[in-house]
Amino acid sequence: MNVGRLSAAGADARNAAASNRPATKRQPRILIVEDERIISLDLSDQLSRLGYEVAGIATSGDAALRHIANDAPDLVLMDVQIEGTIDGIETARRIPAELMIPVIYLTAHADDNLLQRARFTKPYGYVIKPVSGRELHAMLQMALERRANDLALKESQQRLQMALAASELGAWEIEQESGHILYRDHAGWSQESAPRVLAEQFRDLLATIHEEDRAAVQAAFDRVSLSNEMCEIEFRRVDAAGTTRWFRIVGRAVYVGNDRRRRIVGVARDVTGARQAAQERRDSDQNYRDLISTIKGVIWEIDRTTNRLTYVSDSVTNVLGYSAEEWLSDPTFWETHIHPDDLADAVARYQAATRAGGSYECTYRMIAQSGKVVWIHEVVAAIAGSGERPIMRGVMVDISNVKKAERDLEATALRLAESEKQLSAVLDTAPIGIVTVGGDMRIESFNLEAERIFGYSAAEMVGHTLDRLLPDRVSDRHRQHMANYLADGPSSRSMGDWRTIRGKCADGRVIPLAINISKMTIGGKSSMTAVLRDMSLVQQQEEEMHRLLKDREFAVSRAEAANKAKSSFLAVMSHELRTPLNAIIGFSEVMQRELLGPIGTAYQEYVADIHRSGDLLLRIINSILDLSRIESGKLELRIERMTLADIWADIGSTLSGAAAVKGVTLDVREGAASRPFYADRQASSHILMNLVTNAIKFTPAGGLVEVGEDTAYGAAGVTIYVRDTGRGIPQERLKDVVKPFVQVSDSHARDTGGVGLGLAICKSLADAMSAQMDIESELGRGTVIRVIFPMLIPTDRRSAAR
Repeated sequence: MNVGRLSAAGADARNAAASNRPATKRQPRILIVEDERIISLDLSDQLSRLGYEVAGIATSGDAALRHIANDAPDLVLMDVQIEGTIDGIETARRIPAELMIPVIYLTAHADDNLLQRARFTKPYGYVIKPVSGRELHAMLQMALERRANDLALKESQQRLQMALAASELGAWEIEQESGHILYRDHAGWSQESAPRVLAEQFRDLLATIHEEDRAAVQAAFDRVSLSNEMCEIEFRRVDAAGTTRWFRIVGRAVYVGNDRRRRIVGVARDVTGARQAAQERRDSDQNYRDLISTIKGVIWEIDRTTNRLTYVSDSVTNVLGYSAEEWLSDPTFWETHIHPDDLADAVARYQAATRAGGSYECTYRMIAQSGKVVWIHEVVAAIAGSGERPIMRGVMVDISNVKKAERDLEATALRLAESEKQLSAVLDTAPIGIVTVGGDMRIESFNLEAERIFGYSAAEMVGHTLDRLLPDRVSDRHRQHMANYLADGPSSRSMGDWRTIRGKCADGRVIPLAINISKMTIGGKSSMTAVLRDMSLVQQQEEEMHRLLKDREFAVSRAEAANKAKSSFLAVMSHELRTPLNAIIGFSEVMQRELLGPIGTAYQEYVADIHRSGDLLLRIINSILDLSRIESGKLELRIERMTLADIWADIGSTLSGAAAVKGVTLDVREGAASRPFYADRQASSHILMNLVTNAIKFTPAGGLVEVGEDTAYGAAGVTIYVRDTGRGIPQERLKDVVKPFVQVSDSHARDTGGVGLGLAICKSLADAMSAQMDIESELGRGTVIRVIFPMLIPTDRRSAAR
């Protein structure tokens, strides 16, 4: 080897730059298990310089296990042979598997029996002593990255198990020792219940399968029992109820554990109805661990004064297939066997290191005797030999398996990223809100439907607690409930059935939610997933249904009232119309038959009665027409400024005469200081005429009817009142007397006459002029009715005012 060796200058510069970068996360904590103090202190110094935190140094397996139990590190550097009751391999075997702590073995030689024992503990790598800092750093980085991916893969697998449980899939397996066929249905995934025995032996299961399918099922199980190929078959089976159902099973033989025990496992689904599926766990890096356990290295030396290769270890045959003699006899062996793409860089690095007398590390490819490309990681150092003869010494390690493992790791990372991407897509397209909360009670994920439900974006919610989504009055209680649930119970389970709670949205609205919460624990880290449904629409539908029921009840009540009003109207109208009609018909018949003699002055009284009856009919019909015109909105009003005196001037003489005929005192208190108001003159005269006429009608002879302005009532307008000393109105009938065709008493109506339209017309006219009408009455003590007219022109009437 007279030319070429990798220069350390470039690598040193890159590593120096990397060491100067500011830390962005916690330094990995490494536990050193080494009983030789010098080596352990050297390792501790190297780890500190490489940027790692030394979690501690243990000199025995027992001490190491105690340290791990009290303060678990991120990785363990384990000497294979240490003092004490247990060696390094047994110590690694006793580390709790659930902690998922990577172990890298330290060894001074590669004893086959020792490596065979070590392989069963599934180490993350081996480092040959004396330890190179570069090699150690690379191995640590790879192990820590693998552990992170293993944790992520395990979390993804647990999520998949929960998804299988949600999808109602069942799993089966054939127990190797007993031959029992075990089955766990979909509920078992979330409840973590033990599988049940489906059949004591395969022949027992075969007996329950449809006889036409037994041969195919037997052949499929024979095939899967003798090979590693996947088996998938559909068959019919009679269940306990005697029903024949179609099932599809998928299964294969797998190897589990270091003892390579063989099991036959699979999934089953009832293809008659729902589909079932199962996912098998795959040991993606099994080949990597098997290969890394047989690391091979080559040691060589070059005399720097002559630049000639003086020593090559015999292990070169295991690495490249060539003998040490072949390498030593050919001065250009190294250069001619480097991969063409790596030759220039490798030679330049070696020459630079030779000139500078420094050390370096390099990775490149070589071509083996078989033509195979072998990845080499080489560590070279310039040292002084015997007699102060300077030499270059290097160690070449075959890292082809490591490179393959890196490629597999990248592929696993890609698959994991794709799985996470698919999971994210599923979560974001799910029609339910999904919120993941970590062990610190802070939100870790917030899907699109959750954003729609609460009005917050995921960026606004991630890192916050659930309190932000809960009403203040329940947040403390809910936080304690969630903390208890997170700290208690099995590692993966559901809180129970759907529950209804209240949630608080970004706009402050409190909405009803249906919620189901599940918990999972992976690598000592617990988290909860809340599945939410917005129940606002359901609540609105329920409220709408209740409203419709109330509307129906109200409509029924109104229909009953309308029917009662119709009956009352017909009774009143039949009485009021029949009385004058009977008089008109009777008197006209007397005159027609000349019962009192020829037509002449003797019939003058009958003519007057006929006229009065006709006039009464006309007034009744006019009242009905007036009410109809007001309610249809066809009444035209002319709003103008007026006083009580202006109205009384139009109707006073008529009403005074009517009061005198009845024997009732009519006291009108117009006053010179009456305040003006705005109203329609004809409509306001009609109101006052009806109110006073009613008061005279229902006040017995000798009573008093008083008309005037009430200055102490209705400060917002001018109040005109009509007070009488008549019979009064019962309190329970006050709200009804302003309705059309309603009489206070049917018997009294027959005595006094009328169809019950007077007050209804007054109320409608007052509303049309933006006035108010109030009624106060006490049975046996009289009634007072007030009309409050506006002192200003109503806004909606200004265009009609003068």
